[in-house]
Amino acid sequence: MTIIQRHIVKTVLGHFVFALLAVVAIYIAVEFFERIDDFLEKKAPLSLAAEFFLLRIPYVIDQVAPVGVLLAVLVTFGLMARHNELMACRAAGASPLHLLRPVLAFGLFATAGLFFWGEAVVPLTSGRANQIWYHEVQKEQAHSLRENDIWVRQGGLIARFGSLPAGQNVAGQVSINYLDKDFRLTRKYDAPKAVYVNSAWRLLDCAVQTRLPDGTYSVEHKDKESVNLGLSPADLSRVTRRSDEMGYLELTEYVEKVRRQGFDAARYRVDLAAKLAFPFVCLILCALGGSMGLSGKRGGGLAVSVVLGIAVAFGYWVAHGVALSLGRAGALPPWAAAWTANAVFAALSAVSVARLR
Repeated sequence: MTIIQRHIVKTVLGHFVFALLAVVAIYIAVEFFERIDDFLEKKAPLSLAAEFFLLRIPYVIDQVAPVGVLLAVLVTFGLMARHNELMACRAAGASPLHLLRPVLAFGLFATAGLFFWGEAVVPLTSGRANQIWYHEVQKEQAHSLRENDIWVRQGGLIARFGSLPAGQNVAGQVSINYLDKDFRLTRKYDAPKAVYVNSAWRLLDCAVQTRLPDGTYSVEHKDKESVNLGLSPADLSRVTRRSDEMGYLELTEYVEKVRRQGFDAARYRVDLAAKLAFPFVCLILCALGGSMGLSGKRGGGLAVSVVLGIAVAFGYWVAHGVALSLGRAGALPPWAAAWTANAVFAALSAVSVARLR
């Protein structure tokens, strides 16, 4: 690596740290003003609020790191052009591709770092942050012990949902227990599957145990039985483990578990593919931002670079979000939903790099 290439890497890294801190600060500030009223209304300790917002930072970094990468590259080359450093490099015989190589190397490093960050750090902090928000602030009645193992307690009712696929009105391995004031079982429902219909859970092929006056229990099997728990799938889904609470390997195992139980795992398969695809946007945006900064067709310095970077990042987020939504709805295969935005912006990057002279 030449002196000028080391200079570019060092400068990009410095601008990346500054841009990342700025974007994270803005994101957290917006979220703070959106959620602080809920903490105050529930009279939650300020220490709990502080813990929640601190735990949100790793997830925010995971989401906005590509923006920081793009802004860092654009600002670096924008300032170099403003100070005539690019002109001096070209006069010394350095080609645009020679100046772009260290940026691509930085993009590869950022891609690997973002993947391992999302694998090792984000699942841990997101799980605790969601627990604080839903259970300690929102006071949800349902609690998730592991994966989709959900327990609900309401007065004399204790219910368990073994699995609850996201976006579906079905549940697996359902057990509903009614207890008297002495905590003795009065009635119990067990069903391998339940469907949410007309504001009630319809248990299919269920076994019903009922306590008789003499203290013994009768057992009968029913093809279907409706039970109103006052909880919809949307209520229960708030406590299921979200994809951002699991790493790539753990989510892979969970997808297989959902499929073995006979449920549609499309939503989780899309999220699984996205975990692998999203980090590569760092490399793609480095190529696109670097080629745009080296093209010499844009001036205006720092302000233009920042506005341009935000516009490109917003375009990627829109394209990626739309593609993921189509994948979760079944309109696109999971791999296509996760990689469509990358493919589009990679093509734009390739064209932009090819036009460098």
